[in-house]
Amino acid sequence: MILKTINLTQKYGNHIAVDGINMNIEKGSLTAVLGPNGAGKSTTMRMLTGIRKPSSGDIIYAPNTTIGVVFQNSVLDDQLTVKENLMIRAKQYRNVGLKQVDILIHDLGLTQFSGQLYGTLSGGQKRRVDIARALLNSPDILFLDEPTTGLDIQTRLAFCNYCMTCSRIVS
Repeated sequence: MILKTINLTQKYGNHIAVDGINMNIEKGSLTAVLGPNGAGKSTTMRMLTGIRKPSSGDIIYAPNTTIGVVFQNSVLDDQLTVKENLMIRAKQYRNVGLKQVDILIHDLGLTQFSGQLYGTLSGGQKRRVDIARALLNSPDILFLDEPTTGLDIQTRLAFCNYCMTCSRIVS
């Protein structure tokens, strides 16, 4: 078990957004949380990543578990190049350097625009960079909120293939 929730609940006043989720995610599994808009998927992810404290319930991670997160909205700087953005983020982790940035730029097909300002990229290109940012620390679990929004079909397939080789994803 890499992640377990027990009766995970989130309330906003009298409204129950997430109602008693129990899940047990095994290391190496692929888990998707599916549902219509407003079903509580993003709220659940915010609780699992520590951004939001649950109203009640427990979240238990295996010891030393590392996570990566791709948010619905980007957290990167429009005024920096793709490579500059990734290098700055890489410095926030121990033992992540230029080599990992270069590997991700290559593997996720960012080479052609790695020197371009992030703010000038198309929506799909930005999404690919956001995914690369989340993979910098080689996370044990990768949380993806609307992961393929804005991606063309070829990039969606490349992304899914990359994730399947990593076997570390929660979306």
